[in-house]
Amino acid sequence: MGKPYNLPPGVATLLAHLCCFEGRLPQGAPTSPVISNMICAKMDSQLQRLAAANRSTYTRYADDMTFSTARRTMPTTIAVANDLGQIQPGVELQTIITENGFTIHPEKIWLRGQDRRQEVTGVIVNEFPNLPRKFINQVRAMLHAWERYELPAAQSEFAARHDHKHRRPGTSAPRFEVVLKGKIEYLGMIKGTSSSTYLRFLDKLGRLEPRLASGRGSGLELLFRRYEALCKSTDPQGRGFLLQDLLRDTFAHFSISVEKSFTRNAGGEQIDGAFILNTRHFIAECRWREAVADIRQVDGLLGQVLRSGNQTMGVFFSINGWSGNVPVLLKQNPDKVIILTNGEDFRCVLNGEIGLEKLLEEKIKELHFRSEPFLSGNEIISRERG
Repeated sequence: MGKPYNLPPGVATLLAHLCCFEGRLPQGAPTSPVISNMICAKMDSQLQRLAAANRSTYTRYADDMTFSTARRTMPTTIAVANDLGQIQPGVELQTIITENGFTIHPEKIWLRGQDRRQEVTGVIVNEFPNLPRKFINQVRAMLHAWERYELPAAQSEFAARHDHKHRRPGTSAPRFEVVLKGKIEYLGMIKGTSSSTYLRFLDKLGRLEPRLASGRGSGLELLFRRYEALCKSTDPQGRGFLLQDLLRDTFAHFSISVEKSFTRNAGGEQIDGAFILNTRHFIAECRWREAVADIRQVDGLLGQVLRSGNQTMGVFFSINGWSGNVPVLLKQNPDKVIILTNGEDFRCVLNGEIGLEKLLEEKIKELHFRSEPFLSGNEIISRERG
């Protein structure tokens, strides 16, 4: 083996045999990244020096090279725009790559400013690492296909429509569940394992096949981690939609079926969710706003309940609670059909301190026996212990 490694012929031959298959160097093998780094070592050093001299940063993944800079424009030694507005590599950049035996693909040169989506090897890097919406939707669709059509049908559909890689004769497509698990873990690597999206997908995967989510925590622990992630969210509107997903999954964990949001009365009413518990029917209103809820929002739910059947009650779920006069005013209503639930109640459930069904039943009992629309989860727990 030549410079700079200078290994004896026998060692070099052995390494070559380990890296080859049927006399050829395969693409995508476990050894490929190391080999590419060995081949590109000299060029990487030269390009790093070029980038540093121009107050820029150079990175490479396999054959994808990226230069980034905080300057207002990209240095001309790295990239320039011709008279037609097409981007071309700078002379110095072109020289280094060519002298190292490589050729730049003319159709794979991009220049992206901060006002456009900056994507590197499929990862969006404008402000923080993120993945394209297409990838998120694909994972969601795979989970849905497995849940609705079961695994064999999802595997067949995946092999027929989405697995387009060239494989050796006699080899089959990878198992659907393994591909899905890999995509979810890749999402967690990019967005972080505290990402509510990652935790939501992991939770659903664990419910479809518990072994695939083993070691990541129990179903209830994953739900709690999703809630903690939402508490740190800086997107109030998006957080509200994700809260509805989290609540549905929490109810599913406790084997309580929930109807997703729907409209009724010719589209005049939007119902956040509905469920049945011990022959009672419930309509739920979910809120997560900085300001506490007032009686107007609660009266909106009351109107929906009163326009429903006689067996219907309402659950007003507000993470940040409600103003002090809401329970007082609800007690004055002749129809005792609304119970109140807040974020602390939800935390008690996700912490495993009280079951969801127990929480709701005790609140209903408090409403019917003592005319109190709110009984906290902590108080219920204290009564049970006391």
